[in-house]
Amino acid sequence: DLAPSGSREKWFEMVKTEVIDNIPLTTVMLAGFASPILGYLNQKYDLGSILLNLSNSSSKGKTTAAMLATSVFGNPAIDKSTIITFNATNNALVSFAAQCNSHTIALDEAVISTASDVTKQLYTLCAGRDKLRLNTDSELKETASFSSFIISTAEFDLIPDSATNGIRARVFELNDTFTTSAESSMEIKSTVAENYGFAGYEFVEFLIKEKINCIEKDYLKCQKVLLEHYSEKNRFNEKGELTERIFSKLAILLQTAVYLKQCFGIEIQNEIIDYLLSIEDKISKNSDRTKYLIDCILQFVALNKNNFITDENDFYQPKTPFGK
Repeated sequence: DLAPSGSREKWFEMVKTEVIDNIPLTTVMLAGFASPILGYLNQKYDLGSILLNLSNSSSKGKTTAAMLATSVFGNPAIDKSTIITFNATNNALVSFAAQCNSHTIALDEAVISTASDVTKQLYTLCAGRDKLRLNTDSELKETASFSSFIISTAEFDLIPDSATNGIRARVFELNDTFTTSAESSMEIKSTVAENYGFAGYEFVEFLIKEKINCIEKDYLKCQKVLLEHYSEKNRFNEKGELTERIFSKLAILLQTAVYLKQCFGIEIQNEIIDYLLSIEDKISKNSDRTKYLIDCILQFVALNKNNFITDENDFYQPKTPFGK
């Protein structure tokens, strides 16, 4: 069900009053718009699909955020459009994603996933293509492919400590509270349940008419912006081994924020850049143990600098009850 329904004005009014001042929720909404850009760029860049896992305890707005994102293009009711539960086989999920190519999809409640190896399932989804298979004549079957933002909801992180860097650069864990109150959550849910689909239709028209010849240029520019802000913030540290790969994905969300202002006049706060940098920072610390340990040492020294003294003949020496 991708046909616009209800009132365009009611959907946008809700976004202005309930969403824009909430950076984590705004980021999820941006993912709802971003899939056509990702699909277009994937023709040249091997970006595959990008997964945002909304991970925290219950009643933190995860499903509300997923419904908001999927309401951009269609009906946000579960199993009616581009949002389904995780209660499906891996083949069924891949088939669903392929049918929704370049539309943002949501997989609700990862706890009910039937996969024996969730990490392997994530690899398949983020690769954006099904595994190769032979038909009865030992010829390769046509392989389903897709490129979309995928939003999952769970009460736990999907990426284990043992995960490889390849999956860390494609699956981003967002552990925030996504709605400010139960009343706000109810307002968002009730609004998107009756009003949906207008924004996505208009956004794609805008891309085709106004941006089709500069999507790639704008994408590279947004990557550069994120890297410049990162360098300014971390000027005394080297880039993490995943930093550029992560920003190659997150830049699409920043690009989408820029386009929303141009298309709808929606002013996304500048804090969105800091939020995207925080996603990279968390991944880099978990994937680069050396960088993480150095950060721990620096934090310890900063917090305990008053416990150290210096003189002209030696380096830092700790104070003790007995002197140096």
